[in-house]
Amino acid sequence: MQALLWITGILLGVGFLMSGAMKLMGHAMATEMANKLDFADKLKLIGGAEMMGGLGALLGLIGGNWEFAGFFAGIGIVVLMLGALSYHQKGGDKPKDMMPTAMMIVLAVLYLIALTQVS
Repeated sequence: MQALLWITGILLGVGFLMSGAMKLMGHAMATEMANKLDFADKLKLIGGAEMMGGLGALLGLIGGNWEFAGFFAGIGIVVLMLGALSYHQKGGDKPKDMMPTAMMIVLAVLYLIALTQVS
């Protein structure tokens, strides 16, 4: 379980820090997707939430009192990605286009399971 926690925590942490940074910096790919799926007005808010989720997932790996940060980050990532799936669906994306988002949900759930089993 410890290995699962570290693998999922690092993947979530790095992935969401990078994705959030792209949104906060207004990277062309992030802006294009936001315009396509009609959430351009929320781009910075979502980017900030992604960065906080990524940071929280990494902090959860420290253990001790930081496990709470990891737990709430994992829950937040699941909620954020469920919202992302709804935007993909409303935007007419095909299931294959939604797969990375769905995989982040699975990764976050595995992280939460590992986090609760290790503590």
